[in-house]
Amino acid sequence: CKLQEQGKTHYKTLKDILVAASSLLNKKETMFFTSDTHFGQQRTLELSRRPFVDINEMDFTLISNWNKNVTMNDVVVHAGDFIDPSKISSWLKPLLSVLNFKELHWVLGNYDRAHIEDIKNVVSAINRPIHIHVDNFKFTDESTSYVVVHEPNDFKIDAANDDIILFGHIHGRSFAKRNGFDIGCDYHRYSPISLEQVKWFTNAMKYWDKNVY
Repeated sequence: CKLQEQGKTHYKTLKDILVAASSLLNKKETMFFTSDTHFGQQRTLELSRRPFVDINEMDFTLISNWNKNVTMNDVVVHAGDFIDPSKISSWLKPLLSVLNFKELHWVLGNYDRAHIEDIKNVVSAINRPIHIHVDNFKFTDESTSYVVVHEPNDFKIDAANDDIILFGHIHGRSFAKRNGFDIGCDYHRYSPISLEQVKWFTNAMKYWDKNVY
């Protein structure tokens, strides 16, 4: 069938569907990463040449891709420029109510920072664990330390020499840096990427040569 040709999972019976749904609900918590969704922003649709007819199709795809990958048991780290600033008061709350996540860490982007108080007011009215980070979000997985930032500016990032920098802002224009890589949705098919994918890229960095940069 076409689903098999596309490498997608398909189910023949209701029992199979229920078993698969149960396994998703019971899966272990993981982390997902994304950036520069720019929900509802016409300017981003045009300047980044996103392959959507209009912002309605863009937003539907971004939300659908998010919820296909992320469950209500997962932590999401967003590296900024979440939504069109003009729509924070009207649409941020309903948007956050439909996106899957157990916990959200939002590192503010250049569009977000000018509206930090509006963002905090909306977030405070939502009964969900959402954490706002002005500069960065740091975490450690096994022996690797990561720093999530918006802009990949080496001179302004508070990080150790061996930290891996996960950044957004550049909308897929240059994926690799010597100390990190782009987690923005434009590069990753408009979907969040998992911690396993982040770890895969981190390991791959060991084998990148000067031609990658």
